[in-house]
Amino acid sequence: MARKKPTSKLGAVALTPIGTSPVNATSLPHLPHALTIPEILTLCLVNLPRKDLLNAALTCREWSIWSRDTVWRTVEVPFSVLLKRLDFLFEASDCYRFNGLDAEPSASIMSAEDWLHFLNHYTRKISRMYLDVGLSHVALHLLEKLAETHGGGPLSPNLRSLRISLAPMWKSTIPTIALISSLTSITNVTLKQPPGDHKLQVFSEKLATVAPYIKRLSLVGETTSDTSSNTRHTLDFSLFQQLREIHASDISLASWYTLDGDPTESVHLTGYCPDPPGESERYKKVTLPALHKLSITTTSLHPDLILHTTMPALRTLVIRPTLRPTTGGFEDMVSAISKRSSELEEVDVNLGHKTISNGTIEALASLQYLVVLRIQCLPITNQTIENLAKSIPHLRVLSLVFDPESATAERVTGAGLLVLLRHCKGLNELEISVDLCDSPHKSPAPPFQPSRTMTRLTLRQPKLPRDVRRAARFLVTCYPDVSRFEVAKGTSPKQKDHLIKEFKRIQSSRK
Repeated sequence: MARKKPTSKLGAVALTPIGTSPVNATSLPHLPHALTIPEILTLCLVNLPRKDLLNAALTCREWSIWSRDTVWRTVEVPFSVLLKRLDFLFEASDCYRFNGLDAEPSASIMSAEDWLHFLNHYTRKISRMYLDVGLSHVALHLLEKLAETHGGGPLSPNLRSLRISLAPMWKSTIPTIALISSLTSITNVTLKQPPGDHKLQVFSEKLATVAPYIKRLSLVGETTSDTSSNTRHTLDFSLFQQLREIHASDISLASWYTLDGDPTESVHLTGYCPDPPGESERYKKVTLPALHKLSITTTSLHPDLILHTTMPALRTLVIRPTLRPTTGGFEDMVSAISKRSSELEEVDVNLGHKTISNGTIEALASLQYLVVLRIQCLPITNQTIENLAKSIPHLRVLSLVFDPESATAERVTGAGLLVLLRHCKGLNELEISVDLCDSPHKSPAPPFQPSRTMTRLTLRQPKLPRDVRRAARFLVTCYPDVSRFEVAKGTSPKQKDHLIKEFKRIQSSRK
């Protein structure tokens, strides 16, 4: 059945989102011609994707310019009238997005009175603000007006999250710093820099002096498909030095790698970290005392990135090397952290096209408080999971996600689950890809003891025997108290539903 076009309560009018091609009058045969300006604005704004409010305002103001062939061609909307119609939108969304316009509006659109009206009346209702400076000078104008209007006074007392995309060749760092320094309630800041630009280090350094109250900071450096060193050195060691004045508990360092200049085909890539010759001594002094979570997306797991950084309060480490992880880099990094961050409890790492080596297990075993471990890697064997279970028996959460392209490789079997069950007696959650074709018909022989702590079990890409009931019976025998059993993608919907149904049936019959 074809989906119906959205309509408004004000009339049976087919609506077109702002930013798409103009609608011809001939395509709207039932359009009432008696609509007032407020009703027209309601038709436009209620159905606006993502509540891009100010963009819609400017578009409506410019309607007679960029859509001369539409039925709206004679509409002239005073900005003060439009502002009065925005109130109801904030009831549905507290997120304010400003992405600029494809066609640059005239300079006379936003008068000083309009800005003051908007800032004074609406900024107090906003909790999240997205500013894309790279798309329009109007967005930059907004930044400057925000900073000028409020100076050192309180701006948006409810604003918690701010994301800014810096424009290429952008020079207005000072107004933006003034803006952020006035946001005394903000706790989450994301900064994104364009390809080939190196202002992120300067920006973060200035930000550190005015925003000690930030709790979560994300620095994103965008690179192009050019692999030259000039575009890859976007995030380096100096960031850690600049961040030490920011007492953030959650810091994310990443960048976007744009393929063929198309941002829709982006993948994470960051922080090519060259070894600075002769400068390693000064990095030993960097300390991030309040840091609880550190996320790094990088192609080169250079251990020196954090080798000389002390993070005494670190609890969670997330590493996403999407391409070519350096051999031994992860092991060296974890070993360095274990000496300087004794409280680390959670590790989430993507090893890429590598498997879990003995060195990786030894590095993880050095983290004496580690209870949550999530690893993405190539499939492992029963012997590897036995070494892992023996080395870290105190795990509470274990997730082993394997490369789907290696589905035919040797993987953990039912015997491996029994080994894991025997050594990790306190495991509460398990996510794993397993081959259950060798599931025993009878209960395992003593000294087998079922898990009484496991509450969540997730199977990824399970290989099931022809008799699905046998696999379900084996799982219930091992984990009788599981309250949440899931089968992720990798098997047919029919097999998935059959396994879950049999698991629950057998579990109920044994209670």
